[in-house]
Amino acid sequence: MIKRGLLLSLVFFLYRSAECQFAPLICLNQARALGLNITQAISLCTGARDDAPERCYQGMLNGVLSIDQRSRLCQRALSDAPARCFENTWGRGLSLDQQIKLCKEATTLNTNQCFDSSARFPLTTDQRVILCARATSEQAILCLEDSALMGLTWDQRVKICTELSPSNWN
Repeated sequence: MIKRGLLLSLVFFLYRSAECQFAPLICLNQARALGLNITQAISLCTGARDDAPERCYQGMLNGVLSIDQRSRLCQRALSDAPARCFENTWGRGLSLDQQIKLCKEATTLNTNQCFDSSARFPLTTDQRVILCARATSEQAILCLEDSALMGLTWDQRVKICTELSPSNWN
């Protein structure tokens, strides 16, 4: 008979090394150990593929966000990129809600680079957040530039360039 501790070690090894069908449950257990109530832990861990949501959440423990805001930022995270993105949004004139919207689906820091590059266009802050929320490259910015001759409004250009961003192609 395998000792319980050895079995748990094996499960955690498998969980950390590859996507696992038990990932949401293990994430839930780890989130509860961090002090989240069951509703908050479920919010954070729904759809988890590995321990990324919990790692993202832990990376935000010393920040200004509430438990619910941290959970919203890190839910479905694929890495700690949302936490790193959020930390890099300071000084950009964004509200906490806009920072969360910009970073919650980040997979790289390109989200912040896109946001900074979009400042040269006559877009509102909310339009810039929408445009760059899932940016993985400068594709959205290039799209805005290329759409200039098409007679589209800025809202239309943001919509089409957001929908054409590489993160939406798969």
